[in-house]
Amino acid sequence: MNREEFINELKEHVKVVKRDICKKKKIRTTIYVVCVLWIAVLSQHFVNRWYVDDSKLVDAFTKTNSVIISSNLYMVADIGSDYFSEEDEKNLLQFISSEIGLVKDCKITKEKDVNAITTKNKSDQAETIIKLLRNKEGKADGTNQIRRYITVDLTIYGDVDSILSYKKRAEKIALKIDSREYESQVTFTGTYNGKLDAAQKDKITDQFMRNLQANVVVQNKEEELYTVYGYTGLIGDYIKSEGKKINVNLAFTYDEEQNKTKLYVATPILNQDY
Repeated sequence: MNREEFINELKEHVKVVKRDICKKKKIRTTIYVVCVLWIAVLSQHFVNRWYVDDSKLVDAFTKTNSVIISSNLYMVADIGSDYFSEEDEKNLLQFISSEIGLVKDCKITKEKDVNAITTKNKSDQAETIIKLLRNKEGKADGTNQIRRYITVDLTIYGDVDSILSYKKRAEKIALKIDSREYESQVTFTGTYNGKLDAAQKDKITDQFMRNLQANVVVQNKEEELYTVYGYTGLIGDYIKSEGKKINVNLAFTYDEEQNKTKLYVATPILNQDY
């Protein structure tokens, strides 16, 4: 091999090496980009997983700058179909009332139109209604059984900061009484003077969803029915509707007599009348 042939072969070898280096660089770059993307996805997942904070809902509601009217907790717990005497039922209501922070010796009354017993406690700051309801259900063998449910309906006036602690307390009680299943809902209510127009409602809604890092799932923005459903990873609980997660609900209504616009914010959804 003469000198010129050697140089040409060397050049070809250098070209091959360069191509291999470029390929490896591309592979390394691709791997790097994929890793960065996965780190971003996993970071967001773990931020949402480990930094779930229901109190963010309180912060987002407070930043709507509405006049705070009330906060409400409503929980329903299925306590099964085991036998309960009337005395057992009363003792259970007294236990729940005491555990949630009300008086130990609560007054228990029978509902007239519903197969239930109730205890109520009302003050200037709050109102609590705890019920034990009996529901007759048919079994596969043609016989009937009585299934019992506990409902806790707690409203705190002029305050939103403590309702989430009562939610946690109520859910712990549900576990203590061996509830088969329970669902809880928290609702905040505020007002604005006058009738808000669509642009004002949109601005409040957009800011609220942004502060909660929530995505809109479904919405209806008609004048008489303005309601938005969303999902945020900052709140642990959620329901599924048509395969989509929902855990925050915002709605506006207008009270013509008082000339006030009411704002409702609920998690996971608003079930009460408005």
